[in-house]
Amino acid sequence: MPSAGGGFEQAYNAQATVAMATLLVVGAPVTQHANDKQEVEPAVEELTKRPEDLGQVKRAALDNGYYSRHNMETLAGHGIEPFTSSRSAAKATIKRWKNAWRRSPKPPKTRMWSAR
Repeated sequence: MPSAGGGFEQAYNAQATVAMATLLVVGAPVTQHANDKQEVEPAVEELTKRPEDLGQVKRAALDNGYYSRHNMETLAGHGIEPFTSSRSAAKATIKRWKNAWRRSPKPPKTRMWSAR
């Protein structure tokens, strides 16, 4: 996989598919894909192979690393409602927080007391 400092490293990208109600891990693929965008379709395909008595996946919570039009269409095509944010929404949130911290008042100066 490409490394942050340049070049390549022998590395793996591990994912966990978890049932939100029970926190039971229902899938744990490991790949050499550099980013998460390529992991949604294989995960959905794996989930469709589960026994019917385990129930149908209805919703998926994903961080913004999984966001792409293709992934959202893949989930919708399997009747799964995605809960995620786009990268632009995530960047806007970070920018709002940084601006809020810049505008916050400085703490009052305090005098340190010492026992003499």
